[in-house]
Amino acid sequence: MCLFKEGTKLDKDIIKKWEEQHPEFQEAYQELERLGANEEFRWEVEDRINAIRRWLTGFSASFKEGLQEGFEKGEQAGLEQGRAEGEQAGLEKGLQTGEQIGLLKSAKLMLEANIPAQQIADILNIPLQDIEQLKD
Repeated sequence: MCLFKEGTKLDKDIIKKWEEQHPEFQEAYQELERLGANEEFRWEVEDRINAIRRWLTGFSASFKEGLQEGFEKGEQAGLEQGRAEGEQAGLEKGLQTGEQIGLLKSAKLMLEANIPAQQIADILNIPLQDIEQLKD
């Protein structure tokens, strides 16, 4: 765009240097000068560039909004999944603890009924050590 607006105002030494380094530049520069001289064409190009900029601005805003919305939904889904997994783990741990307490209560009753500790350990499938501690 700079060349359209100020292509003829560029330092001639710079243009000459570019032409020497890049022969294809001379042809492109001449075409830009020809097109830049056409005021109506220049305005059309500027309008098109401005339209593209507006579209990109809108696209960028929409992209950011969509990204934020996706992040929030993902975060919420993650929290819900984590909560559900935590509840499940807590329930399993609670059941396991309750089962262990029930086995120890049964073992204590069996000890009170004078059933040998080794036999209780075999029947209830709990360590003999745990049953021995119940005697105290």
